[in-house]
Amino acid sequence: MSKLSPQQIEQIVGRREELGHSYDQLAKAFGVSSGAVYYQCLKHGARGPRQRFLPVPSQQRTTHCKNGVTQRTFTEEEDRQMLALEMEGLSYLEISRRVGRAYTSVRMRIMRLAMAEEAAS
Repeated sequence: MSKLSPQQIEQIVGRREELGHSYDQLAKAFGVSSGAVYYQCLKHGARGPRQRFLPVPSQQRTTHCKNGVTQRTFTEEEDRQMLALEMEGLSYLEISRRVGRAYTSVRMRIMRLAMAEEAAS
């Protein structure tokens, strides 16, 4: 798998927004993982024309993946807390420490919340 160039990222964002290509389609076309495509789309606020955001659960749910890793969903309260801490100017690292979540989980969640807010307005 190769690293994406700025031009490739721009093409991915355009195809996602304008043509509604899936993450898997884009990953195959650019020779990268669908996770890499998802991250770049999230980072740049690119969403498909039919993409919707699911409501946030009020209570935390725990799921187990095939590889044995436990994943916890974010709750509305955690979202509010993370956004408040971000507004105070705290880094993702400090926010992750305060809410007891992994740095990457916090960073990705805050980007996703920003994208959902933009889509709602």
